[in-house]
Amino acid sequence: MRKLLNLFKMKCKFILFLLLKVRIMKLENIGSGQKKIVINITLRMLIKRLFFFILPASIFLMLFVNYFIDADNIYYQQYERKMARSILEGNNVTNIRSYNDRIFQKYLIENISESPEIIVLGSPRVMMINNCYFGNYTFFNHSLNGATIEDIVTLIMLYDKRDMLPTNIIIGIEPWMLNKNNGQNRWKYLAQEYNDGLKKLNIETVSIDTSYLQKKNNKLLSPSYFFASLKKEPKLQKGMSTTKRKFNTKTTKLRDGSIAYGKIYREASDGSIEKNANKFLTRKKYGFEGNKDFYQKNMDDFDVLIDYLVSKNISITFFFTPYHPKAYEFFSKKRKYRNFTEVEKYFKAIAKGKNIQSVGSYNPIMLNMDSSYFFDGQHGNEKCFNDLVENVNY
Repeated sequence: MRKLLNLFKMKCKFILFLLLKVRIMKLENIGSGQKKIVINITLRMLIKRLFFFILPASIFLMLFVNYFIDADNIYYQQYERKMARSILEGNNVTNIRSYNDRIFQKYLIENISESPEIIVLGSPRVMMINNCYFGNYTFFNHSLNGATIEDIVTLIMLYDKRDMLPTNIIIGIEPWMLNKNNGQNRWKYLAQEYNDGLKKLNIETVSIDTSYLQKKNNKLLSPSYFFASLKKEPKLQKGMSTTKRKFNTKTTKLRDGSIAYGKIYREASDGSIEKNANKFLTRKKYGFEGNKDFYQKNMDDFDVLIDYLVSKNISITFFFTPYHPKAYEFFSKKRKYRNFTEVEKYFKAIAKGKNIQSVGSYNPIMLNMDSSYFFDGQHGNEKCFNDLVENVNY
C-alpha cells in the first residue's frame, strides 16, 4: 500500500507539472545583462486548467487517501481483517493503532472455526479476563469499547446465526447500559446485525438512524480526514505485529481476545495510579447520570435475550467490575449519579429472579479491595480479577 501511494503521489506531481507548464514567449533585457521571462498565461486559462484538471485530480487524491489510508480504519477495513486473521491463527497482536472493534468482533465470530465454551461480553473493564482462569475450557473475550445492551444482543445473535452459541456467557454489566442518553453510538456500526438479532428474538426492530453512519461516510470528502490520513501513512512501516509474548511494550491483544496492558501501565507506581484515578473523575463523560430514568426498550430487550439464552440451557454470569475506591465514593455520594448504584441493584434483582449467577460489585469496599487492585479509576488489575473470577462457576 505504501508503494502504491508513493507511485500515485509521483504521478500526481507529474500531472500537475504538465498542467502548470506555460509557454515562454520571449526574454527581455532588464539591464546589467540580466533578462526576465515574459509568460503568456491569462487568468481565464489558469481558472480553466484549475477547474478541469487540478480540482478533479485533487478530489480523486483525497478520495483515494481517505478510503485506502483511512485514518480511523472505517472504510477499507483491511486492518480489522488482518487483526482478526492473526488472532484466529493463534497469535497475539501488539503495536495496535486505532481500529473499529465492532467490525473486528464481527469478523472474528463469522470466521471462528468452533464455538468457545466460555465467552466474555462487555466493556474494557472486563477485557482482562483471559483463558488462564478457566483451565482446559475453550474461551474467548469479545469485550469492546463502550459496550451497550445493543452490542450484547448483536454479538450473541451473531453466534446464534451460526448455531454456535457458547454454553457459558459472562456479561460485564456497566452503569451506563440502561441510560438512553449514554452517548454511546458505536453499536450503530452493526445496526443491521442488531436488527437481525431483534427479529430472531421476535422483538420489534429499531429505525436505524443513519445520521451517525452518514457522518462517518462524509469523511471521504473531508480535508481534515485527508490530512489525518496522511499523518498516519508514515506509521504503516510500524504497523501491528504478531507475537507469542503476552507482555510487550505496547498494549497487546491476546489470542483469546483479552488484553495485556503495555509496560508503562502495568508498572505504574502507586502515585501514578492515584493520579490516573483523579484524572478519570475530571473527564465528566460518564454516561450514567440521572435518577433511575432507565431506557425501557433496553430493559425489555435484555430481558427477552436472557430468557432466550436460559431456554437454550446456557449458563449466564452477570459480572460487576469494581471501581477505584475514590471513584466509587465520588459517584455513590452524588444524587446526580444515582443510576450508578441503581443499575447494579436492578441487574442483581434480575439475576436473583432468574437464578442467574452474579459476581462482583461496583463497590470495592464490599470486596475488600483498596487502590492496589486498580490501574486507574475504573480498570482493575490482575490482582482484582484473580479475586473475582475465582467466584465464577462454569
